[in-house]
Amino acid sequence: MKKIFLTLFLFFCVFNLFAQVAISPTHDFYSALEIWQNKKIVSNLPPLKPYPIYMVKNILEDVLSSDDEKEIQIAQNLYNEIFNKSFHANFEIFDYAKHSKEENNNLFFVKPGIFGDINLYQNLSFSYDFNIIAIHKYNNVKNLSTYDYVDQSIPVFSSLPYTFLDPAIVGPLKMFIEFEGGFTYEIKNFYVQAGINHLNFGSFYDDSIVLSPDAKHSANFSFVINKNRWNYTHGLFALCASNDKGIFFPDKFLILHSLNVKINKWLNASFYETIIYGNRFDFSYLLPVPFMSSQALSYYSDNLTMGMTFDVGVFKDWIWYTDFIIDDLGVNELLKLDFDAKIRGSLKTGVKFSPSNSMSKIVDLINLNYTIVTPYMYTHWQENKNVLTGENVFGNSNTANFQNFTNFGKSFASQLWPNTDQIKLQIAISPIQKLKIDFFTAFSRHANVNEDLTVDEAIEYLNAPKDAYVSDGSINNHQVVNGEYLHSANSRFMFLTQDTKMYITQIGFEAKYDLPKYKFGKITLNLGYSFEYIYNWGVQNNLFEGRAQKDGVAFEKDSSGSATETDVQKAISEWKNKLTNICSHYFKFSVKYVY
Repeated sequence: MKKIFLTLFLFFCVFNLFAQVAISPTHDFYSALEIWQNKKIVSNLPPLKPYPIYMVKNILEDVLSSDDEKEIQIAQNLYNEIFNKSFHANFEIFDYAKHSKEENNNLFFVKPGIFGDINLYQNLSFSYDFNIIAIHKYNNVKNLSTYDYVDQSIPVFSSLPYTFLDPAIVGPLKMFIEFEGGFTYEIKNFYVQAGINHLNFGSFYDDSIVLSPDAKHSANFSFVINKNRWNYTHGLFALCASNDKGIFFPDKFLILHSLNVKINKWLNASFYETIIYGNRFDFSYLLPVPFMSSQALSYYSDNLTMGMTFDVGVFKDWIWYTDFIIDDLGVNELLKLDFDAKIRGSLKTGVKFSPSNSMSKIVDLINLNYTIVTPYMYTHWQENKNVLTGENVFGNSNTANFQNFTNFGKSFASQLWPNTDQIKLQIAISPIQKLKIDFFTAFSRHANVNEDLTVDEAIEYLNAPKDAYVSDGSINNHQVVNGEYLHSANSRFMFLTQDTKMYITQIGFEAKYDLPKYKFGKITLNLGYSFEYIYNWGVQNNLFEGRAQKDGVAFEKDSSGSATETDVQKAISEWKNKLTNICSHYFKFSVKYVY
């Protein structure tokens, strides 16, 4: 530990430092960038964020040379904050509280840290953000790990970006070290990045259907060719695999590449692919060739997805964004116009409006979007075979899944669950200088896809050993049981066709105020509140629990212990009887000091 602090101290003394912005896609710069893109002050940026420090500087200079007085002032403040200070330290305290009839939770954080961007040598820079996080938690529900506790202290479909693993216990506090950092080397129209940090991909800054800024951080390497009319991105991301019981495994990888083209003044379009695999390293995916051809070298055993984005900005201050990603399609059925077919994918589309000065000096952004995550999207069956016999290993709960869209057991893409849709409205305003308020409301629907399975398919689950399979409709609930695809999962759409649905209504605000800046630093206050009402909470629980022997042997269909249609109806009835309605209030408060 002493060597780490000594190394950091030498960095501070020797090199020129700037305020950190190149490793965090949630920095204030990116909130402003979203508005500048809507106003078409900047355009045709690479989809993978965060950006290297030199690109941040170029973007700010473009805004400073524009004729939008309001945005010029914002860009000037950001420029001064990022580039005019040689060293930054921060100390933050924040509190997350949940109150409902069923439970009261409270998470209290203390977070001291240091951050910055170091110009090491000519075109080589190093960015870092080092923090120590101390947590004190209160909950009237006992025996919860910190990892699970955090999920129960924040609204549904949201996530804190920390892993909270392997803590040091200091009295009532659990302490964690959180480090993010990365190197960037850039030359004209080209840069390479390598580091450990959070990421965002695409045109939506709050949540991405590919790489979400709320997901856990990852080690990553990427290179980008950035020309005036097009850019190419290629990235490698090292993830942490897990099984359904929360045990983690190394050697999981996501590879992504994207080609983005500015077709004309009002249309940008891109095509991208992702491949997820593990338990080995495959050099072929680092080549800038279609992943379909590289996948063939491993006998199509990896999880390949393809996607496209469209940014349409015909009208001033308005842009219509669309992003969709496809995992699998029943092409033959779709060609026959049979839409009750296998469609595994996600779609996010919406309009963003950032009014110019002549229209409003208060409203910064109006963002209305709609997201669909179809059944079984982001899930994937991990084939597990006995290397001696070639037979499939029964069940999946005790084996690592190297092919689903998870990192540390949580989704690294959209935070929505499979078989869910959501419509969301966000309004960001600045009523006075240094005060920003975000109002939001969202309405979501979710259903457990297993309610639509046939009786015979449900019996497959019931005849399995307990905990062999997940039947909760989550990202861990894949389409394969006993080594074979379920016909319903492989041949039907089943998007929200279930009789029992969960409805989630959320509304709230978050306010941020910067106190006057002094020589000794800056203090920022944050206050947030969310109201959440959930109808039919419990839909996300396991529907068909296995009931066979615990020695891993399943019941045969013709055996005396095999489940029947009556058992299936009983399981559904018991599952429905446990559903309830929940009304919750969430409060968030923080004070941050930056020197």
